[in-house]
Amino acid sequence: MSAREYQFSLVMPEHLEFFWPVVCGWIEAALERAAVDTPGLDVVAERVKGGRYLLLLGADAGQVEVAGVLERVNAKSKTYLGIIALGGRTGRALRGIGPEYWQVVRNIAKAEGMAGVRVVGRPGWLRWCAAQPGGAKLKQVLIEAGV
Repeated sequence: MSAREYQFSLVMPEHLEFFWPVVCGWIEAALERAAVDTPGLDVVAERVKGGRYLLLLGADAGQVEVAGVLERVNAKSKTYLGIIALGGRTGRALRGIGPEYWQVVRNIAKAEGMAGVRVVGRPGWLRWCAAQPGGAKLKQVLIEAGV
């Protein structure tokens, strides 16, 4: 059995209208599950069109399987590539394509001269990212208490 060959592509803002109908539901679901406040779907689309956010697609055999929204984040005089939302065709999409997607995000950050990749998310993100080649580590904690 041969290894799968996934394809990855950053969507040019002027081509967003072609891909958005395919991935907007995945992005919306990811935004709703986010651990922190996120902009609405319409705002995300406008920010991708305006170049503030990036849309990175991952495909298998020419079919888009995952889509992520990325943002340049400045923190403590360094720039990071942040993952705002990441969703896919199925709940298991990241199990197959995810490790390569993570590496592509890291490569984009490196090519852009950034300090690294930052994710603010639920606890599963840390487990998942730490298991990837190059790993990840916990740098900050979000503490929340009900009143």
